[in-house]
Order: sequence, then structure tokens, then C-alpha cells
Amino acid sequence: MKLFLTSYFAETASLLPACLNENMQDKTVAFIPTAARGEEVDFYVDEARAAWRALGVNIEETDAAVLNAEQLAEKLRRCHYIYVSGGNTFYLLEQLRLKQADSVIRQQIAENKPYIGESAGSMILAENLAYVREMDDAAAAASVGDTGLGIIGICPLPHDGEYPFAEVTALIRQKYAFLPLYPLNNNQAVFIDSGKGVQTTVEAV
Repeated sequence: MKLFLTSYFAETASLLPACLNENMQDKTVAFIPTAARGEEVDFYVDEARAAWRALGVNIEETDAAVLNAEQLAEKLRRCHYIYVSGGNTFYLLEQLRLKQADSVIRQQIAENKPYIGESAGSMILAENLAYVREMDDAAAAASVGDTGLGIIGICPLPHDGEYPFAEVTALIRQKYAFLPLYPLNNNQAVFIDSGKGVQTTVEAV
């Protein structure tokens, strides 16, 4: 699997081509903005679109709250990359599961399709999402529970020390120290390439 997990994609997108070590020009990304639906702050979604275009990648809008299961599966399988934006982690999981897109994403990751997650899009890959309740309103999808996709053995902690999340990320680091938390500030990403046995933090300057 090839995973690029970040807090803020617009700030770290420039690191992606070197991590993937491939020509990204004219390829296509399945762009999933679902987590940002209903969020008061969502500027990062348009910033992410601009960042993908700057990389020369074509955007295929893939909103799990709008498309049916067949449409979602087709786009996830056809596109070269999967990108999942920030927003509400629990709402995102609910929508993916309702359309069985969680299973398709697992399959695509297992087949080595690069997955790029931003904030909520990074956290959903963890197994234990209890810590996310401190950051996101779980009432937005009460039936989801605290179990994520369980694809990675770490718990990404986005926006570590960043405004306006400094207080809550500090709380999480203390309260959930028993979890394999992986703090990331807004300039950092963790790149995981299981084929090469690589898990490394990269940082934009």
C-alpha cells in the first residue's frame, strides 16, 4: 500500500510526487469531499482542488453523499489516486459505509493504489477512533462507533499544536497516550509504502 496522510493537503501537496516517485501529469484523482459537508469551515476543500490541479492531476468529483454505490465503486477503481478531504470523521465513515465504499477503498489500497488523506481522511484509516471524539462531533453519525477502517497501525493526530487545535491535540496526547498516536502539524505528512517497508514523516518548508 502507498499512503500519504496529512493534516493540510494544500501545505504538503508539493511533497507528494517525490513520495510516489512517479509522473503524475494528466492522471486522475477520485476527489472525496464528503467529510466537509455541513462544516462551517471548508476552505481547505477548494485549496485541495487547486493543489491537485497544480500537480497536473485531473479531478473526478466523488462525493459519497451524492453518488450511489455503483457510481462510487466505478470512480474509485478507475482513477489513479484516491483523495479524502478533512471535515467530520464520523459523518465521512457513515457515508462510506452506507455505499460500501469503505470496502472498495480497502481493496484499492491493498492493490497498491495511492491513497491521500487529509485530516479526517487520514484518521479514518486507524482502527480505534475514540480519540477523534475530542475533535469531531460524533453525534453527526451516532451509529458509526469508534472503529475505523483499521488499515494502519497508527492513529494519525492532525493539526498537532496548530491554531485552533493546539488545546485539543494536547489533551488527546495526554488522555489517549495508550494509543499509537502519530502527531502531525500542518506542514507534515506521513508516507507509508508497505512494499518498500517505508514509514516516514515528510515536511514542507
